[in-house]
Amino acid sequence: MESLVLRKLQPPRFLKGDLEMLTEKYDPPRILHRDKEMEHIAEMVLSSTTQSQPNHLFIYGKSGSGKTAAVNHVIHTVQRLARASRPTVALQANCRNQVSHHALLSQLVEQIEPGRFVPSNTAWRNLYNRLLQAAQKAEANIVIVLDEVNRLTKKKEGFDAIYTLSNLNSELTGSRSMVTLFAISNDLHYGDQLEQSVRSRLKVEKLYFAPYSQPQLADILTDRAKLVFTEEGLEAGIVAYCAARAAQTHGDARHALALLHKAAVIASRDGALQVTMHHVLEARSALEHDIIAEGIQRLTAHEKMLLLAIARLSQHQTSNTLITTGRVLEGYRAVCQQMGSEPLTLQSVNRLLTDIASQGFIASDVRSLGRGRGRTTIVNLTVPVESTIKILQDDHLFHLGG
Repeated sequence: MESLVLRKLQPPRFLKGDLEMLTEKYDPPRILHRDKEMEHIAEMVLSSTTQSQPNHLFIYGKSGSGKTAAVNHVIHTVQRLARASRPTVALQANCRNQVSHHALLSQLVEQIEPGRFVPSNTAWRNLYNRLLQAAQKAEANIVIVLDEVNRLTKKKEGFDAIYTLSNLNSELTGSRSMVTLFAISNDLHYGDQLEQSVRSRLKVEKLYFAPYSQPQLADILTDRAKLVFTEEGLEAGIVAYCAARAAQTHGDARHALALLHKAAVIASRDGALQVTMHHVLEARSALEHDIIAEGIQRLTAHEKMLLLAIARLSQHQTSNTLITTGRVLEGYRAVCQQMGSEPLTLQSVNRLLTDIASQGFIASDVRSLGRGRGRTTIVNLTVPVESTIKILQDDHLFHLGG
């Protein structure tokens, strides 16, 4: 028993660095293939030192395209190099979790007033006043980063929150502080949903992060692998394989790193001297299930019901049948009836389809039905059917069983 415990306590021979370097928690010393984007971000962060009313920035791109990493890297660099001038204060909120006006303001106040208690029953107006007063006292370049902001604005109060934050600069009278708002979104059409009054107030600039190509992903993986693995720690071809897999999922660098991380964990569990392709293939199977489960957990109730309808249609799809939006709507309404829930309007369902597609669960394609028959939208599930149905059936919302 002692020998087993001691063996497990020893780091695997194929590792020379911490496996956390392959996770989102790690802030790499450099960001590859995003120089132009980071230059734009840096200009925006620094613009408030020269402009009385800086523009705000909407950043678009698929998951894993480096948006958040690039923003964090630039902010940390500015904070480190510009200490002698006006300080830069970063307030960050992931809107995946903070999906209400009140929750968002509360989190921002907690960051700008560290150590001060924020009662949960504080009115949003009082929260806003606290945020404003703290910003005035800071005499700083304040950057508010709203990650996954499209999750916040699924409801009207989300738009209200954006409007509220856009109003800060006009009320920062008698202070050297200035606020720049960075809204990061996986939805390429997010900005179009904002009301005109909000768009005109924000003075928005837009920045798009294209998906990483396969060679770029290979560069990123190679750069990170050098920090983590010994020279013989990875079997030949693993980096290329992980990059190719990620390139098929919208160039998601996080997916590539997660695959390599999971493979290393499995190799460590097996007591292997090297991470092999066998470990990578086992990791791929486990990750596909985990990624789908994690993504489904984030969905709203009606998004889950809509995805279940699509998965059921996909389960019985043949080469001669197409899943049209009409069939999806029928299936969704059937699930709603089964759940005793009132179905949403067609317009709302179309918006949910866009949201689900932006998260990689489905793909849609507009096709012609032939001369004089018009056009229709075809929906295809992009994740394994059986795994998706099983995860949804096990979800607390349904409890459908087998």
